[in-house]
Amino acid sequence: MAILMAGLAPLLDGDHILDLAFAVAGGAGLIAGAFYRVAAVIALSFAAVVAVIVIGATQNWHLGRIAIDAFSLLVVVQLGYFLGVIFASTRARLWAAATGRARWSALFKRDMAG
Repeated sequence: MAILMAGLAPLLDGDHILDLAFAVAGGAGLIAGAFYRVAAVIALSFAAVVAVIVIGATQNWHLGRIAIDAFSLLVVVQLGYFLGVIFASTRARLWAAATGRARWSALFKRDMAG
């Protein structure tokens, strides 16, 4: 696998490496959200901004493009986190309903009270 990645390294210019960064940031945000890791999202956001600044400096991008790409990467990380939290909470609710733990929820208590 490392040999394949080493063969791809010369193909990654500024635009392609940014596409890869968007994919990795979205996936990392999704994984962090699935495990409810807020500190990980803060670290990912910081790393995303630093990565865009480094990529932009090495590719001689102007400051406006660096700012737009950094903001876009932050949005991708945050949306990935949001979708991961939605996935995790939905999974937890489905697990609770499947194991019968939802039997005494407020919905069922309301039916028994009337």
